Amino acid sequence: MFFQYKYQINIDGTVAAYRFPYLLAGDSLVFKQNSKYYEYFYNEVEPWKHYVPFKSDLSDLVETIQWAKENDAKAQIIARTGQKFAQENLMPQDVFCYHAVLFKVSIKFFSRENYIDMTFLDYKY
Repeated sequence: MFFQYKYQINIDGTVAAYRFPYLLAGDSLVFKQNSKYYEYFYNEVEPWKHYVPFKSDLSDLVETIQWAKENDAKAQIIARTGQKFAQENLMPQDVFCYHAVLFKVSIKFFSRENYIDMTFLDYKY
């Protein structure tokens, strides 16, 4: 339903906005708030290539949208590049694969061979 809009704005809440991959996968240009929050794929997406960034305090959001209106051809290229990235890297099977690898690495790291005695962290009141 929301893919009918030319622009989508991704704003965080108390965590990274989980809908970012879904927005990228659509036909819209995605505006993403600069954020302290991070998802596993953020090191792969690039501002001005896959999405259009704006300040975390939203102070430049209006002028950023105005830029997109005045630079429609560039904005469409960014939207298509973001969509292609999402379709090639952020589909459910990709997320599943990421978690499978994460669990495999975690199991190995936390196995008995790599056990680290952390009892020194126990604090008694």
